[in-house]
Amino acid sequence: MDALSLTIEATDVNKVRELYTHIRVWRSSTATGTYALVTADEAEPATMAGSVDAPYTFASDSLQIKIDDDLALTVALDGAYSLSQLIKEINDTFEAEYGYTIADELPTNTNRLRLRSPITGRESRLEIVSGVAAAALIGLTVTAVLGYQEHLLLRKNVFEYTFWESAGELSYWYRTDYYSVETGATSSVSDPRQGEPTSIVDPTSLSLCRVSMANIGGQPIPDVEIRFFMLPPFEDILVAGSPVTVFPTDPIHITTDGLGYAETSLIRGMNVRVVVRGSWVVRDFEVPDLDEFYLFDLVGTSPDGFDIAKPDYTWAKLRRTPGE
Repeated sequence: MDALSLTIEATDVNKVRELYTHIRVWRSSTATGTYALVTADEAEPATMAGSVDAPYTFASDSLQIKIDDDLALTVALDGAYSLSQLIKEINDTFEAEYGYTIADELPTNTNRLRLRSPITGRESRLEIVSGVAAAALIGLTVTAVLGYQEHLLLRKNVFEYTFWESAGELSYWYRTDYYSVETGATSSVSDPRQGEPTSIVDPTSLSLCRVSMANIGGQPIPDVEIRFFMLPPFEDILVAGSPVTVFPTDPIHITTDGLGYAETSLIRGMNVRVVVRGSWVVRDFEVPDLDEFYLFDLVGTSPDGFDIAKPDYTWAKLRRTPGE
Protein backbone atom coordinates (compact mmCIF):
# COMPACT_ATOMS: atom_id res chain seq x y z
CA MET A 1 0.00 0.00 0.00
CA ASP A 2 1.13 3.55 -0.79
CA ALA A 3 0.36 6.88 0.84
CA LEU A 4 -1.04 9.20 -1.81
CA SER A 5 -2.44 12.69 -2.06
CA LEU A 6 -4.84 14.16 -4.58
CA THR A 7 -4.90 17.92 -5.02
CA ILE A 8 -8.24 19.34 -6.14
CA GLU A 9 -8.54 22.91 -7.41
CA ALA A 10 -11.83 24.76 -7.07
CA THR A 11 -11.11 28.00 -8.91
CA ASP A 12 -14.71 29.27 -8.71
CA VAL A 13 -15.29 28.01 -5.18
CA ASN A 14 -17.47 30.91 -4.03
CA LYS A 15 -19.80 30.44 -6.99
CA VAL A 16 -19.73 26.64 -6.57
CA ARG A 17 -20.77 27.00 -2.91
CA GLU A 18 -24.06 28.50 -4.06
CA LEU A 19 -25.10 25.00 -5.23
CA TYR A 20 -22.85 22.53 -3.43
CA THR A 21 -21.37 21.97 0.02
CA HIS A 22 -18.67 19.32 -0.48
CA ILE A 23 -16.26 17.57 -2.86
CA ARG A 24 -16.68 13.80 -3.22
CA VAL A 25 -13.81 11.49 -4.24
CA TRP A 26 -14.22 8.33 -6.33
CA ARG A 27 -11.61 5.61 -6.95
CA SER A 28 -11.01 2.84 -9.50
CA SER A 29 -8.23 0.35 -10.19
CA THR A 30 -8.23 1.40 -13.87
CA ALA A 31 -8.87 4.70 -15.65
CA THR A 32 -11.92 3.39 -17.50
CA GLY A 33 -13.16 1.01 -14.79
CA THR A 34 -15.99 1.29 -12.28
CA TYR A 35 -15.46 4.03 -9.70
CA ALA A 36 -16.51 3.64 -6.06
CA LEU A 37 -16.90 6.41 -3.50
CA VAL A 38 -14.09 6.63 -0.94
CA THR A 39 -15.63 9.56 0.96
CA ALA A 40 -18.93 9.77 2.82
CA ASP A 41 -21.26 12.29 4.50
CA GLU A 42 -19.47 11.45 7.76
CA ALA A 43 -16.14 9.76 8.42
CA GLU A 44 -16.74 6.04 8.90
CA PRO A 45 -14.67 3.14 10.25
CA ALA A 46 -13.53 0.16 8.20
CA THR A 47 -16.37 -2.37 8.50
CA MET A 48 -16.94 -6.01 7.61
CA ALA A 49 -20.45 -7.45 7.67
CA GLY A 50 -21.07 -11.19 7.85
CA SER A 51 -23.56 -12.64 5.36
CA VAL A 52 -24.35 -15.90 7.21
CA ASP A 53 -26.70 -16.21 10.20
CA ALA A 54 -25.52 -17.68 13.50
CA PRO A 55 -25.00 -20.23 14.98
CA TYR A 56 -21.63 -21.28 13.59
CA THR A 57 -19.77 -24.58 14.04
CA PHE A 58 -15.99 -24.56 13.74
CA ALA A 59 -13.57 -27.49 13.64
CA SER A 60 -10.30 -26.34 15.25
CA ASP A 61 -10.40 -23.16 13.18
CA SER A 62 -9.10 -19.65 13.82
CA LEU A 63 -9.44 -16.09 12.59
CA GLN A 64 -6.38 -13.88 12.40
CA ILE A 65 -7.65 -10.29 12.31
CA LYS A 66 -5.58 -7.15 11.72
CA ILE A 67 -6.99 -3.76 12.74
CA ASP A 68 -5.42 -0.49 11.55
CA ASP A 69 -1.67 -0.46 12.28
CA ASP A 70 -1.84 -2.88 15.22
CA LEU A 71 -0.40 -6.37 14.98
CA ALA A 72 -2.83 -9.07 13.90
CA LEU A 73 -4.42 -11.15 16.67
CA THR A 74 -5.57 -14.75 16.40
CA VAL A 75 -8.96 -15.84 17.72
CA ALA A 76 -9.11 -19.63 18.22
CA LEU A 77 -12.50 -21.16 17.37
CA ASP A 78 -13.62 -24.73 18.00
CA GLY A 79 -17.13 -26.10 18.36
CA ALA A 80 -20.56 -24.42 18.17
CA TYR A 81 -20.96 -20.69 18.80
CA SER A 82 -24.02 -18.50 19.08
CA LEU A 83 -23.61 -14.95 17.80
CA SER A 84 -23.19 -13.56 21.31
CA GLN A 85 -20.54 -16.20 22.12
CA LEU A 86 -18.58 -15.40 18.97
CA ILE A 87 -18.76 -11.66 19.66
CA LYS A 88 -17.48 -12.20 23.19
CA GLU A 89 -14.63 -14.43 22.00
CA ILE A 90 -13.40 -11.84 19.51
CA ASN A 91 -13.85 -8.85 21.81
CA ASP A 92 -12.16 -10.52 24.77
CA THR A 93 -9.11 -11.18 22.58
CA PHE A 94 -8.78 -7.58 21.38
CA GLU A 95 -9.70 -5.92 24.66
CA ALA A 96 -7.08 -7.93 26.53
CA GLU A 97 -4.34 -6.93 24.09
CA TYR A 98 -5.31 -3.46 22.85
CA GLY A 99 -8.08 -2.22 25.14
CA TYR A 100 -10.80 -1.92 22.50
CA THR A 101 -13.54 -4.11 21.04
CA ILE A 102 -14.35 -4.65 17.35
CA ALA A 103 -17.30 -7.07 17.15
CA ASP A 104 -21.05 -6.60 17.50
CA GLU A 105 -24.29 -7.62 15.78
CA LEU A 106 -24.96 -6.28 12.31
CA PRO A 107 -27.97 -3.96 12.74
CA THR A 108 -30.77 -4.61 13.27
CA ASN A 109 -31.54 -8.03 14.79
CA THR A 110 -29.86 -9.80 11.89
CA ASN A 111 -28.14 -12.51 13.93
CA ARG A 112 -25.01 -11.80 11.87
CA LEU A 113 -21.53 -10.65 12.87
CA ARG A 114 -20.11 -7.21 12.21
CA LEU A 115 -16.46 -6.16 12.67
CA ARG A 116 -15.52 -2.47 12.92
CA SER A 117 -12.27 -0.58 13.40
CA PRO A 118 -12.20 1.71 16.46
CA ILE A 119 -11.14 4.69 14.31
CA THR A 120 -12.64 6.40 11.26
CA GLY A 121 -11.23 7.69 7.98
CA ARG A 122 -8.87 6.24 5.39
CA GLU A 123 -6.38 5.28 8.14
CA SER A 124 -9.04 2.87 9.40
CA ARG A 125 -8.26 -0.63 8.07
CA LEU A 126 -9.59 -4.12 8.72
CA GLU A 127 -8.26 -7.37 7.26
CA ILE A 128 -8.67 -11.12 7.77
CA VAL A 129 -5.02 -12.15 7.51
CA SER A 130 -5.69 -15.89 7.77
CA GLY A 131 -8.60 -18.19 8.54
CA VAL A 132 -10.34 -18.45 5.17
CA ALA A 133 -12.46 -21.41 6.28
CA ALA A 134 -13.71 -19.67 9.42
CA ALA A 135 -14.35 -16.44 7.51
CA ALA A 136 -16.41 -18.35 4.95
CA LEU A 137 -18.57 -19.90 7.70
CA ILE A 138 -19.38 -16.42 9.01
CA GLY A 139 -19.65 -14.84 5.56
CA LEU A 140 -16.75 -12.37 5.95
CA THR A 141 -14.61 -11.14 3.07
CA VAL A 142 -10.87 -11.82 3.22
CA THR A 143 -10.14 -8.68 1.20
CA ALA A 144 -8.87 -5.76 3.29
CA VAL A 145 -11.37 -2.93 3.72
CA LEU A 146 -10.80 0.74 4.54
CA GLY A 147 -12.88 3.36 6.27
CA TYR A 148 -14.30 6.46 4.66
CA GLN A 149 -13.04 10.02 4.97
CA GLU A 150 -15.65 12.74 5.20
CA HIS A 151 -16.36 14.54 1.94
CA LEU A 152 -14.13 17.61 1.59
CA LEU A 153 -15.99 20.67 2.86
CA LEU A 154 -16.04 23.61 0.45
CA ARG A 155 -14.90 26.76 2.24
CA LYS A 156 -15.15 30.41 1.30
CA ASN A 157 -12.05 31.71 -0.52
CA VAL A 158 -10.29 28.32 -0.28
CA PHE A 159 -9.40 27.32 -3.82
CA GLU A 160 -7.29 24.19 -3.25
CA TYR A 161 -8.15 20.97 -1.37
CA THR A 162 -6.17 17.82 -0.63
CA PHE A 163 -7.50 14.29 -0.30
CA TRP A 164 -5.15 11.94 1.58
CA GLU A 165 -5.16 8.21 0.81
CA SER A 166 -3.10 6.37 3.43
CA ALA A 167 -3.49 2.90 1.92
CA GLY A 168 -3.78 3.35 -1.82
CA GLU A 169 -1.81 2.18 -4.83
CA LEU A 170 0.13 4.27 -7.34
CA SER A 171 -1.88 2.53 -10.06
CA TYR A 172 -5.25 3.76 -8.71
CA TRP A 173 -7.30 6.35 -10.58
CA TYR A 174 -9.50 9.05 -9.02
CA ARG A 175 -12.38 11.27 -10.08
CA THR A 176 -14.14 14.00 -8.11
CA ASP A 177 -17.44 15.84 -8.19
CA TYR A 178 -19.32 18.48 -6.22
CA TYR A 179 -22.12 17.40 -3.91
CA SER A 180 -24.66 19.02 -1.61
CA VAL A 181 -25.48 17.22 1.62
CA GLU A 182 -28.48 19.51 1.95
CA THR A 183 -30.21 18.93 -1.41
CA GLY A 184 -28.45 15.85 -2.79
CA ALA A 185 -27.45 17.78 -5.92
CA THR A 186 -24.32 16.56 -7.74
CA SER A 187 -22.16 17.97 -10.53
CA SER A 188 -20.57 16.12 -13.43
CA VAL A 189 -17.46 14.16 -12.48
CA SER A 190 -13.93 15.24 -13.29
CA ASP A 191 -11.62 13.51 -15.72
CA PRO A 192 -9.75 10.53 -14.21
CA ARG A 193 -6.28 11.13 -12.82
CA GLN A 194 -3.83 9.50 -10.47
CA GLY A 195 -2.63 10.61 -7.06
CA GLU A 196 0.88 11.66 -6.08
CA PRO A 197 2.99 9.69 -3.60
CA THR A 198 3.26 11.65 -0.37
CA SER A 199 6.41 10.04 1.04
CA ILE A 200 8.41 6.81 1.04
CA VAL A 201 9.50 7.60 4.59
CA ASP A 202 7.85 6.01 7.61
CA PRO A 203 5.32 8.52 9.02
CA THR A 204 7.04 8.35 12.42
CA SER A 205 10.12 9.96 10.79
CA LEU A 206 8.11 12.95 9.60
CA SER A 207 7.01 16.10 11.38
CA LEU A 208 4.02 18.11 10.17
CA CYS A 209 5.00 21.75 9.68
CA ARG A 210 2.00 24.09 10.02
CA VAL A 211 1.74 27.73 8.98
CA SER A 212 -1.10 30.07 9.91
CA MET A 213 -0.75 33.73 8.92
CA ALA A 214 -2.79 36.86 9.63
CA ASN A 215 -2.11 40.58 9.36
CA ILE A 216 -2.05 43.07 12.21
CA GLY A 217 -5.79 43.55 11.83
CA GLY A 218 -6.48 39.84 12.26
CA GLN A 219 -7.39 39.08 8.63
CA PRO A 220 -5.88 35.92 7.09
CA ILE A 221 -3.08 36.39 4.57
CA PRO A 222 -3.69 34.18 1.51
CA ASP A 223 -1.40 33.28 -1.41
CA VAL A 224 1.88 33.57 0.51
CA GLU A 225 4.47 31.20 -0.97
CA ILE A 226 6.86 29.59 1.51
CA ARG A 227 9.87 27.59 0.30
CA PHE A 228 11.94 25.01 2.18
CA PHE A 229 15.51 24.29 1.06
CA MET A 230 17.56 21.40 2.44
CA LEU A 231 20.98 22.29 3.88
CA PRO A 232 24.03 20.04 4.35
CA PRO A 233 25.01 17.61 5.71
CA PHE A 234 23.13 15.23 3.39
CA GLU A 235 22.22 12.19 5.44
CA ASP A 236 20.97 8.66 4.85
CA ILE A 237 17.77 7.37 6.38
CA LEU A 238 16.42 3.83 6.38
CA VAL A 239 13.40 3.03 4.22
CA ALA A 240 12.17 -0.58 4.45
CA GLY A 241 15.59 -1.53 5.84
CA SER A 242 17.59 0.08 3.01
CA PRO A 243 19.51 3.38 3.15
CA VAL A 244 18.11 6.31 1.18
CA THR A 245 20.06 9.54 0.84
CA VAL A 246 18.04 12.67 1.52
CA PHE A 247 19.38 14.85 -1.28
CA PRO A 248 18.66 18.50 -2.07
CA THR A 249 16.66 18.95 -5.27
CA ASP A 250 14.02 21.55 -6.00
CA PRO A 251 12.68 23.18 -2.83
CA ILE A 252 9.40 22.16 -1.26
CA HIS A 253 6.96 25.02 -1.55
CA ILE A 254 3.56 25.63 -0.01
CA THR A 255 1.08 28.48 -0.42
CA THR A 256 -1.33 29.74 2.20
CA ASP A 257 -5.01 29.28 1.42
CA GLY A 258 -7.91 31.69 1.89
CA LEU A 259 -7.66 31.23 5.65
CA GLY A 260 -3.92 31.96 5.69
CA TYR A 261 -3.11 28.29 6.36
CA ALA A 262 -0.67 25.83 4.78
CA GLU A 263 1.14 22.68 5.85
CA THR A 264 3.74 20.16 4.69
CA SER A 265 5.65 17.21 6.16
CA LEU A 266 9.41 17.38 6.72
CA ILE A 267 11.88 14.71 7.80
CA ARG A 268 12.80 15.06 11.45
CA GLY A 269 16.37 16.17 12.17
CA MET A 270 16.99 17.69 8.72
CA ASN A 271 18.61 21.11 8.42
CA VAL A 272 16.32 23.40 6.45
CA ARG A 273 16.32 26.98 5.18
CA VAL A 274 12.87 28.57 4.93
CA VAL A 275 12.19 31.55 2.69
CA VAL A 276 8.93 33.50 2.76
CA ARG A 277 8.65 35.08 -0.67
CA GLY A 278 7.90 38.78 -0.73
CA SER A 279 9.20 39.30 2.80
CA TRP A 280 12.46 39.67 4.67
CA VAL A 281 12.06 36.29 6.43
CA VAL A 282 14.92 33.87 5.72
CA ARG A 283 15.64 31.41 8.51
CA ASP A 284 17.65 28.23 9.06
CA PHE A 285 16.34 25.60 11.46
CA GLU A 286 16.45 21.92 12.35
CA VAL A 287 13.18 20.04 11.94
CA PRO A 288 12.16 19.11 15.51
CA ASP A 289 11.51 15.58 16.74
CA LEU A 290 7.79 16.28 17.14
CA ASP A 291 4.63 14.99 15.48
CA GLU A 292 3.87 18.56 14.41
CA PHE A 293 5.02 22.13 14.95
CA TYR A 294 4.09 25.67 13.93
CA LEU A 295 6.82 27.16 11.75
CA PHE A 296 6.82 30.67 13.19
CA ASP A 297 6.78 29.41 16.77
CA LEU A 298 10.12 27.84 15.90
CA VAL A 299 11.76 30.50 13.73
CA GLY A 300 9.77 33.67 14.43
CA THR A 301 12.04 34.88 17.23
CA SER A 302 15.40 33.54 15.99
CA PRO A 303 18.09 36.01 14.83
CA ASP A 304 18.35 36.77 11.14
CA GLY A 305 20.65 34.49 9.19
CA PHE A 306 22.41 37.42 7.57
CA ASP A 307 24.70 39.97 9.23
CA ILE A 308 24.92 43.57 8.08
CA ALA A 309 28.19 44.01 6.24
CA LYS A 310 30.52 46.51 7.89
CA PRO A 311 33.81 47.94 6.55
CA ASP A 312 36.95 46.91 8.44
CA TYR A 313 38.42 50.43 8.61
CA THR A 314 37.51 53.61 10.46
CA TRP A 315 35.67 56.32 8.64
CA ALA A 316 37.19 59.79 8.84
CA LYS A 317 35.14 62.36 10.65
CA LEU A 318 33.50 64.88 8.34
CA ARG A 319 35.08 68.27 8.80
CA ARG A 320 33.63 71.46 7.46
CA THR A 321 35.46 74.69 6.76
CA PRO A 322 34.03 77.99 7.96
CA GLY A 323 31.44 79.38 5.62
CA GLU A 324 30.34 76.00 4.29
